[in-house]
Amino acid sequence: MKKILLCSILLILLNFFFISCSTRPTYTNLEDIVKNNIPTKEIVILNELEERNLVLCSNKSEYLLGIYNYSDGVYDEFKVHSKMNAHDPDIIMQAVYIKGVGNIVWGSLNSDEHVETFIVEYFNGEIEHIKAYNNTFISYMPESLQNVASHKLKTQVLNVSAVNQSAVIDQIKTYNIADPVMVMK
Repeated sequence: MKKILLCSILLILLNFFFISCSTRPTYTNLEDIVKNNIPTKEIVILNELEERNLVLCSNKSEYLLGIYNYSDGVYDEFKVHSKMNAHDPDIIMQAVYIKGVGNIVWGSLNSDEHVETFIVEYFNGEIEHIKAYNNTFISYMPESLQNVASHKLKTQVLNVSAVNQSAVIDQIKTYNIADPVMVMK
C-alpha cells in the first residue's frame, strides 16, 4: 500500500514538473512581453498593427518589427522579424514577407517634424494612405501584392512620402534601389 501511495505521489510530482517546465511565460500587456524578449531594456513601442499582431519598437539604435501571439487575454510569444538602423537621417522603409501574416511594408521618418500620414505608391498604381504613429508606419500590403515573392517585394514600392497638414515633409523614390532597406539621403 505504501509503495502504491509513494508511486502515485511521485507520478503527480513528475507530471507537475513537466507541465511547469513546458509552459511559456505569459504577459498581460504588450510592453511587458516586448521588454522581456529584447535584450536591451531601453525599448519603446512606437506603433502596432493589431489586426496582424505586429509591433514596431525602437531601442535607440535600431527599429525592430516584431510579431506576437495574443489569445485569451494574454501575450505568450514574441519574436523580432526585421530590423533597420535608427540613425539613418531621413525616411526609411522595408517591404517584407512574414510567415503567417503576409507581405508587409513598414518604415519611419527620423525628423522632429510631426508626420500625420505616410503615402505609399506601388508600381501597380495602388496608393495607400497610412496613419502615422510616432513618425512610423506599418501596413499589410494590398491584396494584389500578397502573392509577390519576398525577394521581389522591394521592387513593388514606387514611392513613400511622409506628410503633415502643411506639406510633404520628405519622400523616397525606390524604383532604382537594390537594397531591401530603402533610405533617402
